[in-house]
Amino acid sequence: MQSHQYFTLITSLPNLPARFDAPNYEPISQLRLEQRLQILEKEDAKTLAALQKFFHWEHHPQQHTDLETLEVLKEFLDEIDNPLSRSLILHMMNVRFINAALRLRQAGRPFPPSVDSWWHRHIKRHWDQTDLGMSARYPWVNELHSLIEDNDVKGVHHKTVDILWQYLLRKSLNYTFSFEAVIIYNARWHLIHGWQKQNSEQGKTQFNLLLEEALGNHV
Repeated sequence: MQSHQYFTLITSLPNLPARFDAPNYEPISQLRLEQRLQILEKEDAKTLAALQKFFHWEHHPQQHTDLETLEVLKEFLDEIDNPLSRSLILHMMNVRFINAALRLRQAGRPFPPSVDSWWHRHIKRHWDQTDLGMSARYPWVNELHSLIEDNDVKGVHHKTVDILWQYLLRKSLNYTFSFEAVIIYNARWHLIHGWQKQNSEQGKTQFNLLLEEALGNHV
């Protein structure tokens, strides 16, 4: 795509907030965003579609074994050539592997059978270390560990989303009017949308529970 087309696309998108959990923020609708993204060239659209497919898959980590996860990761990396997209996918998986390992250890469950993965070998060597030997590379590991130890489910989720959000903000400094800028915008939009959707669903559940409790003595 020509640079002026990227400029047109990026400038047509409303600014996103500094944080994904900004209160009272209403992002551009999914329909409008998809309409704007129709300006993408065929190969760019294909890359973005693969990324969105990965985002959807990543929302259901409990449905996949470690081996299945590595196989899916390889498939996505084979399908996507864009360096930023590959970096984003790998970062998301790194966060997921660390989170899963910390949860297993906190639950007192044994380390899973090793597969041919650098992550498994590294975590196995550092299993008894609080930070799994990762804090030099990922300073947020100790905070995530503390949240998991405290059984703060909402806090863990908030932290994992924030880790990715901060990663995207850092990457955004390197791109302005390019396809990579579109990738980052789209990923940030999905984080905001996902957070708001989850909070809305939790709010409805809590409201229904309170309503049932309030009506309990009158039915």
